[in-house]
This record gives sequence, structure tokens and C-alpha cells, in this order.
Amino acid sequence: MISGDIAIVTSSGIAYYKLVTELKKRELAFLSLTPNEAIPRNVRAVVTTERDKKKVIHPHVFVYAVDDDPSHIIDRVIQSIKGKDGYGKLIFGVDPGKRVGLAVLDDGSVVSTRILSSIEETATTILEAVNRMDAKEKIVKIGDGAPAYQGALIELLDEALPSDVVIESVEEKGTTRPPRTRLFHRRRAKDVYSAIRIARRNGRKVNRRRNDA
Repeated sequence: MISGDIAIVTSSGIAYYKLVTELKKRELAFLSLTPNEAIPRNVRAVVTTERDKKKVIHPHVFVYAVDDDPSHIIDRVIQSIKGKDGYGKLIFGVDPGKRVGLAVLDDGSVVSTRILSSIEETATTILEAVNRMDAKEKIVKIGDGAPAYQGALIELLDEALPSDVVIESVEEKGTTRPPRTRLFHRRRAKDVYSAIRIARRNGRKVNRRRNDA
């Protein structure tokens, strides 16, 4: 998504904080506007609140309830921009280590990226996303560059994820060089780029121990 695809238009400080926090977690570009400001023509989706929606003139408006989890409405916004009712092949690419890179791809396109601070946080984040995001197919691909971290994450995910979610081990060799672009901050580039490359590589399927049948 290019800068300006999404606009947050609200006078609610709480709603703004929650929505912006979610967008920043996913490293999604957005515009911040007040309800009295004109919405640029390049904006493809607007997120606002019930209190402000009457002031918003745009063909694609999403109304956020402050008490709701902002991740749900941001999922809907992304699907709208991509012209989809749901996700197709959802892939979670993971570059495990002391700091974990996570990339979520839908049919090959990057939906979001994150840097996480532990294997446990990564497992929780993936589980929440798997339960929240409807898709025809869900695959978790984990890089093999740090075997101890990879093994720990596979064990956690094998126990927690539904049995129909595929887990794969992916060779990390050649995935760590970040592209020369300002979209990748230097501190985050290596982990994020590796996670994206891992998500796009073929891996070796891990035999799941969990069986929900």
C-alpha cells in the first residue's frame, strides 16, 4: 500500500490512539485528518467513529467502535483496498531469534510486518491472527537459521494452532540482505526482509502432533 491509501478521520483521542497503534504495528502508511478536513482523492478507505461519520464524505467509510479490537477493522480495510471479501492463501513468514521478524502475506502480497521481542509473543500473535483472519489456506513458514528458536516456536505453535494450519521449516540461506529502499528502517530491515523472503520460499512440511479429530 502506498502512503495515503488509508485515512484516520476522528476527533476521538482514544480511537485515534488505538487505530494508529494497530497501523504502526503492521507498518502501514496512513493519513491523520480531522473531521473538518478535506479527504484527498487518493485515499481509498477512511476509518472514523460513530460520532464523526456524518462529517465524512467518502465512498469507503469504516466505522470503528472504541471498545472493539482495532485489528478487526484494519483487516476489513485491507481487504477492501485489495478488492477482496476475504483472504486467499495466508502465509506467516517468521525469522526467529532474540528479536523475531514476522511478515503476513495474502496470495503473495504483504499484508503486514512486525518485529516481536520473544518466541512466546510471536506464537501468541500468530495464533490471534489465525483465529481472526478467515482464509482458504493458512501456512506458517519458519526460518531455520536459529535452530533453537525455531524448535521452540514450532513446539508452541504445534500445540496452539488448529490442526488444519500447515507449519513449514524454510531454509534461511540468502534471505537476510535487505533491499536498498527507504521503506525499510535500518534497525528493522534485516528481520522484516528475511521474514518476507521466508514467507515466499518453499519449505519442508512439519508433521503436526495435534489432531482435532
